[in-house]
Amino acid sequence: MFDWLVNLTSIFVFDILGLVKGTHLGEALHFFIYDTIKIFILLISIIYFITFIQSYFPLEK
Repeated sequence: MFDWLVNLTSIFVFDILGLVKGTHLGEALHFFIYDTIKIFILLISIIYFITFIQSYFPLEK
């Protein structure tokens, strides 16, 4: 599902930043960036979905 994000993160960490694949620093930074972006995407999706569902319920005072 997030293969494009793995590829994008790999390009950023290993090609642009020049870190070596397989080292602790390179893999840790790859994991941190990948998971941070993935968590934000999932969180934003859940927030928009819940907001969309709540828009169909009437407001009660």
